[in-house]
Amino acid sequence: MFRSLLCVGLAVSLAACGATGPVASTGPAPAQPSTSPLSQTSIDDKAVIVAFEALDAAASAADALLAAGVIAPGSTTALRLADSLSAAKTWLNTASIAQRAGQAENRAAALAQAAAALAAVRQALKGN
Repeated sequence: MFRSLLCVGLAVSLAACGATGPVASTGPAPAQPSTSPLSQTSIDDKAVIVAFEALDAAASAADALLAAGVIAPGSTTALRLADSLSAAKTWLNTASIAQRAGQAENRAAALAQAAAALAAVRQALKGN
């Protein structure tokens, strides 16, 4: 029972971690963004890396919930999770390939699709 509650707590915590809007800051105003292509590339690299880390965390949470029996294998929730995780992985791989090829527009579109797929994962983890 404790293990199930721990897994549910972990899943809810991970689901709540997803950024769904702008982050408010009370710190000093940010510096003006650099117009150098290298600084933008660094930001783009970090976006793809963070997105892959979010995918790994969501997959780990899903595995833990399945192992604890909170989500039954083959259930509607399990199938939604599997489909959403697969879609997110496909779109993140597409974004990574586009990024390496220097196709900023395709990378941005693929990242947007990956974000939508990760939102579906978050919803499935919440049980909605």
